[in-house]
Amino acid sequence: VSAEAEALSHSDTTMKLTPSYELFQLLSEEEGGEVPNMTSGNALRDASTLKGKEKDPLEGLKLSSFVGCGGSTKIETLPDPFKMVEKELQPFSDSIKELVSS
Repeated sequence: VSAEAEALSHSDTTMKLTPSYELFQLLSEEEGGEVPNMTSGNALRDASTLKGKEKDPLEGLKLSSFVGCGGSTKIETLPDPFKMVEKELQPFSDSIKELVSS
């Protein structure tokens, strides 16, 4: 393991993760902070504003369509969630491989 990777794996303090909604509430208005509007969890899930111009291949999907929930579609037909975020996770994967290899 490189000295840099080794140094990153140790810390004198415990990392405290702050949810982004708390972070944005703490910022001053000059820094772009604002109290977010209250909304239910997936209120915008099906909104086209979140999807842009991309066609959503899972639009209209209902849990009741799947085997075990009254439907005939197998759960295996859904896309692999790890493949969907593979590019975003690659830097983490590389770091872990470097740490494990030594």
